[in-house]
Amino acid sequence: MTPDQVRDKDQLLQLVRQKAILNARTRFLPFIRMFAPYVIPENFVEGKHIHMIADKLERLEKGEIKRLQIWMPPRSMKSKLASVLFPAWVIGRHPTWETMS
Repeated sequence: MTPDQVRDKDQLLQLVRQKAILNARTRFLPFIRMFAPYVIPENFVEGKHIHMIADKLERLEKGEIKRLQIWMPPRSMKSKLASVLFPAWVIGRHPTWETMS
């Protein structure tokens, strides 16, 4: 590789990373993809249920849903999503919001 190609590759990687960060700031599912490997010690498997939970929690954050109950079998990541990752995402988006009242 030439030095120009290395710089172009580094710039491209930087742009991809910046886009991923912007997506994670605005959408909950990209946030899950970015941070689940750090929060969940076991292997993270992104199933349809993760998409459904992410969509519902994102709608909750937008105010489209006032209350939400998640009923799923144990070990389906509902607690990690709803009580760890979701509050972190909301606080990052709305630092002045009260998370408990």
